[in-house]
Amino acid sequence: MRVRVRAGVLLISAVLLLPLAACTGSRRDATALPTTPAGTGATTGDDERVERATQPPTTKPTTPAPKPTRSSNPKPVSPCLRPGSGSFRVAPGGHPPVGKSGRLYRYQVMVQDGVGPTPAGFAAAVDATLGGARGWTNKGVRFQRVSSGSCDFVVELATAATSEKICAGYGLHTGGEVSCRGGKEVVINLDRWLHADPEPAWSGHLSTYRDLVVNHEVGHFLGYHHMSCPGSGKPLPVMATPYTTGLRGCAVNGWPYSPGGAFLSGPAQPGN
Repeated sequence: MRVRVRAGVLLISAVLLLPLAACTGSRRDATALPTTPAGTGATTGDDERVERATQPPTTKPTTPAPKPTRSSNPKPVSPCLRPGSGSFRVAPGGHPPVGKSGRLYRYQVMVQDGVGPTPAGFAAAVDATLGGARGWTNKGVRFQRVSSGSCDFVVELATAATSEKICAGYGLHTGGEVSCRGGKEVVINLDRWLHADPEPAWSGHLSTYRDLVVNHEVGHFLGYHHMSCPGSGKPLPVMATPYTTGLRGCAVNGWPYSPGGAFLSGPAQPGN
């Protein structure tokens, strides 16, 4: 009889402990979930895998508003920040504000020492892109390049090795293959600037790719996320990632807006 009682007690105790163990396991799993919110200030232009590490996944297609989000645009820094790796030269001069209305963003352009493109030449290309009629100034923002004083962000042309180091400082590991945007730094990979995307469809479209990579990374600074091709034959959204996803049937494009002023959007890429 004593043995049976003890067995009964043991059985009851085991049954009572099972729910407790299950609750404890659930609590431990919940604390292991990622807690980093979206918009941590670090994004990549061409590699969607990097963003998966910094932003929670979503499957809902979204069309971002034409205006940037407030949280993506911290106050200007005076003087403009310097890259954390490499030696850079600031492009001389500047230009008056471009764009009809909206918030004014001041930017500085830098080129790493020892590379082919000159600071003045690279700055002229960046200026033309950010001031383009189909660029971000089409609706809601203005840009002005400066060579001193305060600025909202910097655009840097860096070698593959240096761009990887700078991007890694923001938790973005590009493998030296892609460009990125981290905080106030728009980092353009020299290899991509000189040779465009390795996707065969980009052959012969280097100028358009340069517009794309600048608009893409500055678009991240303005608060936009990655998008996918909206359909075969349609213009590739500048927030797409052609380096890892290809054009997926879209037509080559380097501008956020159409000639008629429509924002060229697409479904959100998984991992945004």
